[in-house]
Amino acid sequence: MKSMEKQTNLIFLVLGIFLLFGCSEASKDLNSALTIKVEGSKGQSFRGNYSIIGTGAICGPTNVYGTVPAEYSGKGSAVTCHFQKTSQEGYLRVKILKNDKLISHSETSIPYGVISLKSLP
Repeated sequence: MKSMEKQTNLIFLVLGIFLLFGCSEASKDLNSALTIKVEGSKGQSFRGNYSIIGTGAICGPTNVYGTVPAEYSGKGSAVTCHFQKTSQEGYLRVKILKNDKLISHSETSIPYGVISLKSLP
């Protein structure tokens, strides 16, 4: 019986340490500067949406329409985005940056091509 009690105490101790140190690291991510850059051929038009997730809330999705270059930013721990070319010609490139560091990117030259990206904490 004492062996089981020791195991239970050890589990709670490990969980406590994990929560104490794990949460402090995770909380740093909640306020990261997230940037979505949409680039491509000169005058390339696009449409799409993005969501920035942070502090327990999901902001969005925010629908956007425009031409390159375009940039969207916010604070959070994760981002998801979907962009589509609105023409057959040219190319479209999407980048996700976290604290000015590139963490995900994709490019398409397919007619009416779609790019879907996400960044998880």
